[in-house]
Amino acid sequence: MTTSHNSTVNSLYLAFYGRPADPEGLKFWAEQLSKAGGDVDSIKSFFADSDEARARFGTDTASERITEIYQQLFNRNPDAQGLKFWSDAIANGHATVADVAIAVLGGAQGTDASLSTLRLEAADTFTAQVEASGGAYRGLAAVEAARVLVRAVTMNANKSDIAALVKATAVLTEVASKTPEVVSAMGSGSELLDLFDTAQGSTDPVSLVQSMAEVARSAAESPNTVAALMRGGGMPQLLKSLPEGTTLKDLVGQLGKGGLKATLDNMMGNKPDPVEPGTDAAVTLEFDLANSPATLVLKAAAGSVTGLGNATTLVFEDKASGSGDALALDYTVTGDQLVFAAPLEAGLYGISWKDDTFTTATGHLAAGSATFAGGHEGVFAMEGFAIEKVTTVTSDVARAAADDVNEAFIGSATATVRIGTGGGQDVVVDQGGTLAIVVDSLASAAPDLILGFDTGNDTIVLEGQAASVIDDNADGKLGWASSGTGKTTVDGTSEAVAIAVGSAVGVGSEAGIEQSLQALNGALDVTKLALQDELLILATSDSGAALFAYVNKDDNGVIDAAELTAIAMFADGAAGQLDIVLVGAPAVPA
Repeated sequence: MTTSHNSTVNSLYLAFYGRPADPEGLKFWAEQLSKAGGDVDSIKSFFADSDEARARFGTDTASERITEIYQQLFNRNPDAQGLKFWSDAIANGHATVADVAIAVLGGAQGTDASLSTLRLEAADTFTAQVEASGGAYRGLAAVEAARVLVRAVTMNANKSDIAALVKATAVLTEVASKTPEVVSAMGSGSELLDLFDTAQGSTDPVSLVQSMAEVARSAAESPNTVAALMRGGGMPQLLKSLPEGTTLKDLVGQLGKGGLKATLDNMMGNKPDPVEPGTDAAVTLEFDLANSPATLVLKAAAGSVTGLGNATTLVFEDKASGSGDALALDYTVTGDQLVFAAPLEAGLYGISWKDDTFTTATGHLAAGSATFAGGHEGVFAMEGFAIEKVTTVTSDVARAAADDVNEAFIGSATATVRIGTGGGQDVVVDQGGTLAIVVDSLASAAPDLILGFDTGNDTIVLEGQAASVIDDNADGKLGWASSGTGKTTVDGTSEAVAIAVGSAVGVGSEAGIEQSLQALNGALDVTKLALQDELLILATSDSGAALFAYVNKDDNGVIDAAELTAIAMFADGAAGQLDIVLVGAPAVPA
C-alpha cells in the first residue's frame, strides 16, 4: 500500500507527465515532500524542470500543455473559458504549468474526479508492482510506453481491468527499457495513444494494451521482426490490416500462441492459397539475397506451388554502375535457392527470366524481372536486400519510416541531392553526383547499403532523433574520440569513434552479427563508457566501412548484440570522420 506522500507524488506524475511514476523517482520526490512537511509547493518547480519535462514539453505552448493536462486527467479537452483562464494566468506570471496541473487535479468534480481517481489508482498499482518485481522502467521509450496505461483507464474500468492493464503495461515498459527500438517500431507515443480513439481501441482498451505488450514481447526476440514491424507501419497498420470480424481479443490470443511472425502469417493473409490441381499458376516471383552473400532465395506469390525446379535462361545485369552490362554468374539450383559459385560482390543486380524458365507442379510461371542488392566487399559482408522499387535521383527525396517498399536510389552524375531513406535496408548508389544521405533514426534493425560512396562529395547527415541521441552536449558537432595504437578506448565524453578493423564485419545472420561483435570488441575498449551512454562507431578497412550505433545497456565492458545497431554498410568507398555531420538538435535524456 502506498504512503500518502507516494500517492501525492504519483498524482503529480499523472497530472504533469501523464504517466505513472517510476520507483526511483517516486522514492526521491516522496522523500523531498516528507522533508518539506508535505508542502507540494516546495518541490513543484524542480519537478517541472526535469530533463523529461524539457525533452517532452520544451516546445509546447501554454494552451497545449493545459490541454494535455486535461486529457491526462479527464480524457477531455478543457472548455474554452477554463483554457483562457489558465493560459492568461501563465502568461501573466500568476501561475506555472505545475501550478495548473495541481489545481486542475485538486478541483476535479463529478465524472472528472471519478476518472482521475481511477487513473491514479492504476498509476499507484503500476509503480508498486514494478518496484516489487524489480522490473525495468527507465528511459524515454519506457516513459512513452507507460502513458498507454493512463489512457486505457476509462470510466468503465473495474479492478479486474486495471489489474490486466497494469500487468500488460509492465511488459511493455520492460521491453521499452531494454530494447527501445521495439517500441519505436510499433509507433511514436502519440500514435499509440491515438489507437484508443479508434473503434477497436475505444471498444476494448484492455485488449489493445495487451496486444501492444504481446507485439513488443515477440518483436524483442527478433531484430528482423523489428525491422519488418517498422517498415510495415507498426501497430496502427497492424490493426488496420486485421481481417474483418477479427477482434483485439482474437489478436491477443494469436500473439500469445505463436508470436508476431506467426500471427502475421496466419491473420494477415500471408499463407499461400491452395491451387486446384491441373490449373496454371502464372505468378510473380520475388528474390532476395539470403544471409550468405552467395545465395539468392525465391519467394513465390500466393497461389503458386513451386520451387526453382529447372531454372534456366536467367539473365543477370549490373544495375549499380549504370552500364547495364550483362553479368555471367555461375550458379546452381537447390530447392528455392540459387547458390552462386562465389559470394557476389557488393552491388545492385537485375535478374530476368522467360515464361518457360521455371516449372511448377501445376503449370508455368510468367516472364518477369526483379532487382536485388548485396554481396561481399573485402572484409565487409552484407545481407542482401529485396528491392521492390528503383528510383533515379535528380532532386531531394525523402522516405517515411513506415514505407514498406525496399528501394534503390540511384544518383545521377550531375545531381546534388539529399536522400532520406526511411526505415533502413535501402540501397543508395552514387554514379558521380553529390549525395547527402540522411539518417534520422537509430531504431532500425536493418542497415542501408551505400554503393560508390565518394568522400570528396558525399556525406552522411544525422538529423532529428539520430542527431539528438549521439550529440550528448547538444553543440551540433560530433565529438570524435582519438584513436591510438592497439584498442581504442572511449569514455562518456566521446560521441563518436573511427576504428580500423582487421577481421570481417557482417550483418543479417546470427553468425554475421557475432562476426561483427568480435571485430568491434577486438578494436574498441568501451569499459570506461558510462551506462546508457551512446556511441557512433565508424569501422573502416582498406576496402570499405560500416557505421554502427552502440548503446551501453548493461555496462559489462563489451559490445553485445542487443546494444548494436547497424546503420549503413559501405562498398566502393569508405566514409571518413569529416563525411559524417550533425544537424543540431537538443539532447534527448536517456
